[in-house]
Amino acid sequence: MPSIAWTKEFKGTGRRVLFGSDFVLLQLGPDDRWRHEGNYSFLDGEEGEPEVRCFALDGRPLWFRKDARLLAILPGDRVLITESDEVLIVVDADGHVVTQRKCPGRITHAAVDGDSLTLSAGRQAYLADCDLTIRHQLSWPGKGAFHPDRWIGDAFYWIDGYQLMTCKKDGRAEPFCPSFRDAVLHAAKCFEPQVPSDSYLMAYVMDKVVTRGLPPEMWNLSNDPVRGLLFLTNPCGPHFASCVDRAERRARWCEVLSAGCCGGPFYRLPDGRYVTSSGCGDILSWLDAEGNVLARAELLPGEAGYGSTLHLLANGRCVVNGGPGMISYGPDSKRIWTLNERFSMLAIHPAKTSAAGFYFPGGSIKQPVSTVLKVLTDL
Repeated sequence: MPSIAWTKEFKGTGRRVLFGSDFVLLQLGPDDRWRHEGNYSFLDGEEGEPEVRCFALDGRPLWFRKDARLLAILPGDRVLITESDEVLIVVDADGHVVTQRKCPGRITHAAVDGDSLTLSAGRQAYLADCDLTIRHQLSWPGKGAFHPDRWIGDAFYWIDGYQLMTCKKDGRAEPFCPSFRDAVLHAAKCFEPQVPSDSYLMAYVMDKVVTRGLPPEMWNLSNDPVRGLLFLTNPCGPHFASCVDRAERRARWCEVLSAGCCGGPFYRLPDGRYVTSSGCGDILSWLDAEGNVLARAELLPGEAGYGSTLHLLANGRCVVNGGPGMISYGPDSKRIWTLNERFSMLAIHPAKTSAAGFYFPGGSIKQPVSTVLKVLTDL
């Protein structure tokens, strides 16, 4: 059963938490600034100054940087941050600057793949080495802002209608595989008998999802590089999961895993199976590579809402953050423990035995906002 190693509270809004081998990182602020017009609210920039704090595993403060945003942990327990929205900085575990470079745009997200970095600056993507040497600058061909999880292997991937599109470094966009609309329609019809007859859900699905197609931003991508598979999941409900074979460039299967929203991505387990959370559908599903549901876990009566935040632990175990708190499941899909701690964001230690997370004790819209950071051991 997990235990709380230490707790700290700060003024300001927690934005991100990361776990290194020997340290915990927390970014606070800046706060979102909202503009209210009638019954609607619009995000209208930010106010306040961000800061990054670093703590040892026993809770001792190690270093602190103002006007800094937390991006990623690099190999060798180095930390990638950005300052003044234009300068990228790599610091070591003691907070000393290792590398510093000015970037052509404001970097908002970063993904690490071995010794390579994928950086996002709105509609611009940068491929770089972990020493911050930029090798390629690419324009995002999809709609909306680019997120690094859209760069897989050596190409961009995104959904346009019911086509999976791709674009490599030469900038030429092309359909990657035929439309997977028929697979989605078949999955919806197979799932229909499980939905109450007075439910508006299937009418919504057939009209909005199947006939018109979901907006591109309503599909998530997850990747299994071992088998060369892409998983397309729909977080707005129902929880569709479609599998695309990258080598054969075709949709292999599609399933509806629950009627709820907030469906999450696929995670590969050590034994080759996959696990995914259906979020507000209150179901965790374990599947094989052919889309067969091998096991399911559901919330108990009185428990509500997993959320879609699922993390892998050691030995095929997983933990989902939501419902009554944190819930851990074994590789056999059986519940191991439940902890009455619910976090807005959670990070897992590289050894998969500890976690760091934060929450807002007064609610994230109550001013002044405070953030509580906790470290849990013995996962």
